[in-house]
Amino acid sequence: MRIWSRMDLEFLPARPNLLLISIHSTSVYNYLDPAVPLVAASPVSGLDFCNVTIILDHRGANDPVLVTVWLPFEGRNGRFQATGGGGLAAGLFQLAPGVAAGYATAGTDGALALGGTIDANSGLWIMGSDGTPRAELLNNFAYRSGHDLVIVGRAVIKAFYGTCPKYSYWNGCSTGGRQGYFAAQEYPGDFDGILATFASYFGAQESATNVADG
Repeated sequence: MRIWSRMDLEFLPARPNLLLISIHSTSVYNYLDPAVPLVAASPVSGLDFCNVTIILDHRGANDPVLVTVWLPFEGRNGRFQATGGGGLAAGLFQLAPGVAAGYATAGTDGALALGGTIDANSGLWIMGSDGTPRAELLNNFAYRSGHDLVIVGRAVIKAFYGTCPKYSYWNGCSTGGRQGYFAAQEYPGDFDGILATFASYFGAQESATNVADG
């Protein structure tokens, strides 16, 4: 099993619009994840995996995107599971249930956490300091982050295990469900299967309703 440093960025595929900034990996043993309603009915424990963290940027956008890939050391099923977001966040929620089931599992913040300085679900990423919308981050939230996740996730899996995943899946609910439907429409070659539940399509209407409801 390989452990990466910044010097290993060349294994990722060249993309004209992506600037790869850094890569870091950590071996994690006996990981414990608590039970989460609708995600994991019971705690997940005893997980051993390699946690690979990558920072990338879309050229000219100044949007440092965090991508995290968890790679099980043992019991892997040879498959890749990309996970979606929720609310106003592009992702990076529960990766442990996928790893527990044998999947190499990945998520991304889509740069919406602004380098870890805010909670993406606050929505503070939407407007810039000059009061104008951050178009690049809106693009990440709308469609781009999920596709980037597939590109990076598959490359990491191939470099780590020596083979590409046999199958790739999307797993998302709410915002993650919307991301899944968009992936099927715009990037049909990205996934062999998509689980997209309770897809959140009508963001503007939902926001207006939330305001009206107080």
